[in-house]
Amino acid sequence: SLHRLTTTRHPMKIAVVGCGHGMLDKMYEDISRHPGTVDLLIVCGDFEACRNEGDLSCLAGPDKYHFLKDFWKYYNGQCVAPVLTIFIGGNHEAVNHLYELYYGGWAAPNIYFLGYSGVVRVGDLRIGGVSGIYNAAPYRLGHHERYPYTSSTIRTSYHIRECEIWKLTQLTPSSLDVFLSHDWPQGIEHDGDLADLLTRKPFFKESVEDGTLGSPPLTTLLAHLQPHRWFSGHMHVRYEATRVHPGGNTTKFLAMDKPVTGKRTYYMEIIDIHDKRAGPLSYDEEWLAVLRTTHHYSFFQQLAKIPKQLRPNAYEDNLKWVRENIKTRPEGMTIPVNFVQTAPPVDSYAVPTPAAKASPRGGSAPHPAPASSGVSSATSGWGGASGSPFSGKPGAGSGSMWKYVSSAPADPPLGASSSSSAPSASSSSGHGPAKDTFKPISNFTDNPQTKLFIDMLGLD
Repeated sequence: SLHRLTTTRHPMKIAVVGCGHGMLDKMYEDISRHPGTVDLLIVCGDFEACRNEGDLSCLAGPDKYHFLKDFWKYYNGQCVAPVLTIFIGGNHEAVNHLYELYYGGWAAPNIYFLGYSGVVRVGDLRIGGVSGIYNAAPYRLGHHERYPYTSSTIRTSYHIRECEIWKLTQLTPSSLDVFLSHDWPQGIEHDGDLADLLTRKPFFKESVEDGTLGSPPLTTLLAHLQPHRWFSGHMHVRYEATRVHPGGNTTKFLAMDKPVTGKRTYYMEIIDIHDKRAGPLSYDEEWLAVLRTTHHYSFFQQLAKIPKQLRPNAYEDNLKWVRENIKTRPEGMTIPVNFVQTAPPVDSYAVPTPAAKASPRGGSAPHPAPASSGVSSATSGWGGASGSPFSGKPGAGSGSMWKYVSSAPADPPLGASSSSSAPSASSSSGHGPAKDTFKPISNFTDNPQTKLFIDMLGLD
């Protein structure tokens, strides 16, 4: 389940996962088996950050997959991520939850969503990324989808938009250490061992031959950004390639598989990053300047308005503003630990049996339910004791980060601890609110994290 690539002697260690599919217990268990200290876990989409059963109604995909995986335990504080985790969105997500954190933010303690597009730093490692997959039809639209979602908008919500690609093209070329996407850049398959790929994935052949495998916008972005490394998921296969750009810069591309219960797959790779050191999660000054420069364009309506050119000196003026107003604060560029609960947490959850499982959108949804949502010796691929080794409450002094904001009944006071006294608007089964009682945030400015970020940057 682990595939290790070493590039230097005393580097920063990161673990890269293709698609997460909600299997956090397995990821953290497998990381714990690694002999060294892993500084960062990166998940390239399909994270499935479902907080309760209400979120399942906002997750596109076959009904047989509509049951809670592991994230709910990390959201309610029953488990704590043992390593800083950064993820992007894919095409199997609770889109209502990720929309709340459009600019990025804590989805759970120590688990950070990079946003619909974004750039952050971990120590001196600079990481950029974009969420979603490509579909030509909604590509030039704005992010107009809102809860309650239709059968159409629940899918267009996770389709990548031109405005996000445009914002990322404002970045300085060849300045990113790592870039994350769910899709592959179109054509990247030709820069690796294509014959071997087609042996393992023969059904890719038609898409390769007609040039439709992967995302055209990501190819444009790859040519502009020229990051040192590019990580992806989506295709459920491990694949390496090297893109040599005009001028001689190279990008090492790596796609990873997904974790599968009871099956050994190359879904995770431990990589030693040369000349990088771990440190706090921080904002990126160039990205903050880009957001200030572009935020007033209409990206949240049916039609997105992308300018042909920016106002002269607009970026330079905003970069100066960031340096004078953000970097000079006592906390500097460090991202605050200000996770808040914005949906009722689940107190307990048992994966329904096929006979008992009911789809959140109505009807039955039989599925091969696992015996346990935790990692066990039978399913982890490593042996050892069953259950997650990471259960436990946050340490002393962390109570202020456990805040609860919800439109559901029985709201506890803002600031109440979810790990102890915060009541949830869950059903008697402990599964959380049903579809007809769960009311997600419909405007991301109602999420306290997002509101604080907007206020910090002056994005009125």
